[in-house]
Amino acid sequence: EGRPEDAATVARQALVQLPDDASAHARLGYALMLLERHEPAETNLRKAIELDPTLVTPRMHLGDLLSLRG
Repeated sequence: EGRPEDAATVARQALVQLPDDASAHARLGYALMLLERHEPAETNLRKAIELDPTLVTPRMHLGDLLSLRG
């Protein structure tokens, strides 16, 4: 089983090098969602979708996050 803290760290490191990497934003958003850091999770998931509207996974995670938040 993965560790969300580690995943968030790796995604942040990737974003230092490639700030417009939609996949890194999606991974960070998902990791933050698992860590119950909902606001930054939503920001990163929305950024991933903005950068690459063809990505499906961040859309699914954003839907899950919005459902969690009510």
